[in-house]
Amino acid sequence: MEKQWAVGVDLGGTKIEAAAISEEGEVLEKARTPTNVEGGAEAIVQQISDLSKELMDKVDGRPIGLGVGVAGQIDPKSGTVLSAPNLHWDHFPFKEKLEESLSLLTKITNDVKAAALGEALFGAAKGADTVVCVFIGTGIGGGIVEKGHLIDGASNVAGEVGHMRIRESGIPCSCGHLGCWESYGGGWAIAAHAQEALTLKKESLMLHLADGVVERVTAREVIEAFRQNDALASEVIRMAERSYIDGFINLTHTLNPDLFVIGGGIADALPELVSIIEQGVKEKVLPAAKANLSFKKTALTKDSGVVGAASLLFSK
Repeated sequence: MEKQWAVGVDLGGTKIEAAAISEEGEVLEKARTPTNVEGGAEAIVQQISDLSKELMDKVDGRPIGLGVGVAGQIDPKSGTVLSAPNLHWDHFPFKEKLEESLSLLTKITNDVKAAALGEALFGAAKGADTVVCVFIGTGIGGGIVEKGHLIDGASNVAGEVGHMRIRESGIPCSCGHLGCWESYGGGWAIAAHAQEALTLKKESLMLHLADGVVERVTAREVIEAFRQNDALASEVIRMAERSYIDGFINLTHTLNPDLFVIGGGIADALPELVSIIEQGVKEKVLPAAKANLSFKKTALTKDSGVVGAASLLFSK
């Protein structure tokens, strides 16, 4: 008996990754191509169609559908991409165009939410009941999965945890508001905090790693200097860690999950972060909230985007 499979697509501003994913979450075949952003939305639809047909030629049986994760805001009912800044899209009927091109059932969601669903069905959160996945990278994003079902909210904004307010006023965020979690713990914020600190105190390994140019200091230089016990870098990282603990405390009391799954570039670069967050949260939350609470690192790593996108076809 042939395995059921789906096409999973991770659509980014620089590359499109596609894969044939089995109902067990196994990657059967892969394909990728640079994203033709300059060609416009229709050109990208054609690229995804071509990659999907390439996979269909290689894998036995017809896929049950196509799932796509996009960095942007999606209308969950129509599959319209309301906004995708890195693709320069605004209210593009993505699902409709893909179904016209491929004649496949198509589901679209935010890329981070797709990755969260993949972790819940096939990764670190497999078997958990209520899961909150938080990805700490350039920004902070998340996804909430309840009993194998992705929670969208009223307008598909559930999981935008980076814009949860953790300070009364605080630092300006890229969204235009003050005190967002992302503006304390996102990679861009870590870099901004380090650069600000360096304008007051020049003695830091961070500056050496950035060739003496303050504006070249990114989260990468901060973390590398932190690893070498640089005092100023340590201050910046400790501030970010405090924000992570505060954010996860709020999520614990709001959503009462049994599992947090943590991933993203910052979390990958700081492998001890998961245990630091877990300890800090469990010291401060209500006893009942931590009774069945655990924390794990993401498991799908490099395939999380495509597996997560295909998971849209396998979820309940």
